[in-house]
Amino acid sequence: PLDEVVNNGVNGSKTEELIPRLENLQDQRFHIIVIHTGGNDIVRFTPVEEAAQDLEKVLQLAKNISEHVIVLHSGDVGSAILLPFGTRSMYTKRTLAYRDAWMRVTKEYGAHYVDLFVEKQSDPFSQNPKKYYAADLFHPSGDGYGIWFEQIEKKLDSIGV
Repeated sequence: PLDEVVNNGVNGSKTEELIPRLENLQDQRFHIIVIHTGGNDIVRFTPVEEAAQDLEKVLQLAKNISEHVIVLHSGDVGSAILLPFGTRSMYTKRTLAYRDAWMRVTKEYGAHYVDLFVEKQSDPFSQNPKKYYAADLFHPSGDGYGIWFEQIEKKLDSIGV
């Protein structure tokens, strides 16, 4: 609906799980849709091309009900201090593969991608994990989500929404 905020997010969801949620909204119209997905696919080892195909379906459905669709997944999952040290580079590689796929698919479907990836040497999450990670050492803290929100705001400003 154009005059309210609707949150259909479910913690822990993979991209494919958004498809039926969006199918159930096809009789509605939204001013903007923000889709935050992919992080769980990264950590749960969904093959990147399978997740990209799921994102294509998600964007087809989202574009039916909104002119403005914003997509983001995560920052560098490999920077999460919860992860064992020897696995972090693998998660960074997966994050980058998802980033490439998400940028390609969002462009193809006329959606807008919010890039949250920052190289380790400049990444606030890597530089100050106690501030930017929550107590679980995996999810962002309020300050961490604040950084992401700033990126979303910049994208909204750049597209005039």
